[in-house]
Amino acid sequence: MIRTTRKYPGWKPTYLYVVGVAAPAIGVGATVAQGGIPLAAELLAYGVLPVLAIATLIGRGFVWPRLKSIAN
Repeated sequence: MIRTTRKYPGWKPTYLYVVGVAAPAIGVGATVAQGGIPLAAELLAYGVLPVLAIATLIGRGFVWPRLKSIAN
């Protein structure tokens, strides 16, 4: 899917975006496998990584290309 979305102008998500979006599923898997994970790992998996992934995607897809076009 990422290879397809890279065809659109100004739309270049990276594989790190996939990791950030998949972090909640990874967190659920770790919780089930271990019976619980530390609070810091939960905050990272369910909060920080997904929010950073969404912010980066919005920035790279919509904000930074427009800033580049304004600067030129």
